[in-house]
Amino acid sequence: MLSVRQSRLNQKVAQHNYLIRTPFKMGIIESRLFTLMLSSINKDDKDFGEVFIPVSHIISYNPSKAAYSMINEACEKLFDMKLNLKDIENPDVMMDNLHVFRRMKLVKGKGVYGWFDAEIKPYLLELQGNFTLGEIEELLSLKSAHAHKMYWFLHSLKSLNELNKKLTKPIAVDELRELLLNDTSKYKKYGEFKKFILTPAYEELSRTELKFEFEELKTGKAITAIQFIFPYSENKKNGKQISDKQPLPLPSQSNLFSQPAAELTGIELNAWNQMIKYGLESRQAEYFLSKLKGEEITKTIHKEYILKKDKVSNSAAHIYEELKKLIGRK
Repeated sequence: MLSVRQSRLNQKVAQHNYLIRTPFKMGIIESRLFTLMLSSINKDDKDFGEVFIPVSHIISYNPSKAAYSMINEACEKLFDMKLNLKDIENPDVMMDNLHVFRRMKLVKGKGVYGWFDAEIKPYLLELQGNFTLGEIEELLSLKSAHAHKMYWFLHSLKSLNELNKKLTKPIAVDELRELLLNDTSKYKKYGEFKKFILTPAYEELSRTELKFEFEELKTGKAITAIQFIFPYSENKKNGKQISDKQPLPLPSQSNLFSQPAAELTGIELNAWNQMIKYGLESRQAEYFLSKLKGEEITKTIHKEYILKKDKVSNSAAHIYEELKKLIGRK
């Protein structure tokens, strides 16, 4: 029988991407408890054990009667949390729910004791391939449940970008709303959803190591999808600069070229050829040509790269950043 494990505050935590993309409805305390439960799992575990979470890990102040009431309510909601497998089982199966937790217990003066349900093992234990890691210290620093969910979702997207070496497809606004709120009836107007959910989560996550931007894509005049972008950065590894640059997004359909690059002419074709020559990907070149004039691109390449190339170690990354800055100044 496994001994009682205590939540830990200084390690990575992991979960299957199917769990991440399931629209659970969790408040900030439920999100903290779920993260702390994950922190008890070791990567080589083959079974779950009893987990103890000290009350000091859940809240940073001396617990009052009201605080215990909030923790109790959070435990109740976690106990009711279900994973619906209908999307990954036989398509004829209309409903197949399983509980994430089989038992939750709150003890005054001590904390929370929790047990994962055995049937959730494939989504938390011995994970291979389709999973995402998160930093527990970053997760516990977040102040909103929406930022928690966004953190996991964006880390899963970033991992897919790096694995496939290409940008993941945009996510529909309705799908993102359901993922973050588990309720498509709230904030039906995109402006309200952006103001109260998307922008606050973005601002909170900008204080973590997860750096991203997002582009709003339109169908007609309505914003119907979001393209998340993980910008270029450099890290040092073994004394060398390495790039984790991600492709820029394709613009909305109304802005895309209807003709292939081979049919470009004049200054636009010259701009295209220069970008490809210096290492940009074709989708990046197409994106920049949809946002900038060909002359603007060639002048920027000449001024910011050709005249300075002796001081530039990575031509594609340097040109990428300079053209991005130019778009930002418009």
